[in-house]
Amino acid sequence: FGCSPFTRNNGSIHVRCSRRICHSPRADLRDKTRIQPLEKPPNITESAHVTITDREAALEFLSANVNANLPPQSRDSVAVLELTWGQGLERFPVGGFDLVLGADIIYLEETFPALLLTLEHLCSDSTVVLLACKIRYERDTNFLSMLQHQFAVEEVHYDKDRDIHVYKACRLPMRRDL
Repeated sequence: FGCSPFTRNNGSIHVRCSRRICHSPRADLRDKTRIQPLEKPPNITESAHVTITDREAALEFLSANVNANLPPQSRDSVAVLELTWGQGLERFPVGGFDLVLGADIIYLEETFPALLLTLEHLCSDSTVVLLACKIRYERDTNFLSMLQHQFAVEEVHYDKDRDIHVYKACRLPMRRDL
């Protein structure tokens, strides 16, 4: 969705992307220092601790991409790890990420419960989730409805030329029923 390298400035992380996303108060990404993309972003630089995940079959290509696009001194801040939604989540810190990026990950309805479980595991109350996707079918909208049970979800950008929606999701506070 038009993002270029992540940069760190004065202890906070910024995502360089189109002015409409980054300068919108609805997509405030200041003070985010740990990132968990659910699929690889375009470019990542020496800015933060970044964990890039994909299914096992894609890890070799993903690692090669990181090595080809990052200077050697930046590679220590990037981990490429296998993640199948809903499985092996104990390898990732509970609520341990400030920013979770997902690009075109809403497409298989049978994976929605596992994807939600994964997001719940990775996100704290202060985590920002950005999901970029096309809404092709009713099931895609159904996922967003499911997400709203645990997260506050809002559309923060729509690229009408490419028909891509960007949603911001933040975990809802835990209910403390009496």
